[in-house]
Amino acid sequence: MDINELAISGGNIPDIVRSLIKICNNMKEPSFTAFLPLLRFEGHPYNLKYHFQLEPLYRMNMPRRMVLMTGRQVGKSQGLVSSTVLKSALTPNYHTLICEPQFMQIRQISNITFRNMVAQSYISNYMIGPHCNNSMLIREFTSGSRANFMYIGGGADRARGLAGVRRLILDEADDMEVDVINIVAETMSAVKEGGTYLYTGTPKLTDGTLPYYFNKSSGGEVTIKCEHCNKVNIASIDYDLMKMIGKTTCICAKCGKPLDVRKSYYSFRRPELRASFDGFHISQVTHPLHCTSPVKWREFLGKLQTYSRNQALNELLGEPCDDAVRLITRSDLETATTKQDNNIELALSHKGYYGQRILGVDWGGYGLEGESFTVIARSEERRVGKECRS
Repeated sequence: MDINELAISGGNIPDIVRSLIKICNNMKEPSFTAFLPLLRFEGHPYNLKYHFQLEPLYRMNMPRRMVLMTGRQVGKSQGLVSSTVLKSALTPNYHTLICEPQFMQIRQISNITFRNMVAQSYISNYMIGPHCNNSMLIREFTSGSRANFMYIGGGADRARGLAGVRRLILDEADDMEVDVINIVAETMSAVKEGGTYLYTGTPKLTDGTLPYYFNKSSGGEVTIKCEHCNKVNIASIDYDLMKMIGKTTCICAKCGKPLDVRKSYYSFRRPELRASFDGFHISQVTHPLHCTSPVKWREFLGKLQTYSRNQALNELLGEPCDDAVRLITRSDLETATTKQDNNIELALSHKGYYGQRILGVDWGGYGLEGESFTVIARSEERRVGKECRS
């Protein structure tokens, strides 16, 4: 990074920033983590002591797409906000769009997390000025950069008319429709160098939006080599995650001895995709904030006992999980039928054979494309010998 590339307060660069630029230039992979000493949050200096697994968020050379699939309370929100604050303050005319499914989430991340992190920064007077828009939906910087905030639950019409976005952040992406995301992504279409995507959040169902993107990414998993038996522990439910949950901390899946989570690294299912679509999965099991604190670990174990299996996998382990209330597929329905033609005339001619009739209505599609996808389904039940058929 060159000092001439910065535009803080019209080029008036504080000495501390000059020093940090030198540190950044000496990094093997230039990263905005060099500038974290500039930030404070909730009255304390902000750092990655407990959140070093979020380091990929701060890279200066980002891949076209990145997905972060996590459990709850692993520092994800503060990570995406702090990286956006530094990127915006230190890069001229860099425009970011942060999307959430609900308005309340936008208010939380913009009015509380984002605003406080900027206001408490050691160089807040250089980041923002009296002429900068500092509203809930738009945060401007003296560098000419801005961060827009938008909730897109139920549709993407609010994104129409917005252009020049270079970074699109889709937080809690599992509560967003892929079609809606595609429409919002058009805000980056006019950017010559192309924009970057960041999908983040906690997954729910295995066929949800976030697992959909994670399965298309490099698929990074937190990995820890045991210092006692040399077992390489991969913190995924497909590998060793469940066996890594010990009585007092994170343990080796083979020998059961404690693991040093600070020596963890990412291993990738599809490493060839790292340059184009990088993905990272983080659970509370290997997160230092939870597994190095006896109090937090006891809370974690208690939640494992009291949460339902689905809640535990989603909220604590950051793993998608299907449950009994998921929608059935067309093939499920076809398997349960008698394979007769699907028309009203045939149904009416056979109605006398059935003792129970069921009518279901699904108002689908949200009307996003100007048309309704509402479906009416009728099912009748009759007894054939000992077998009940629809």
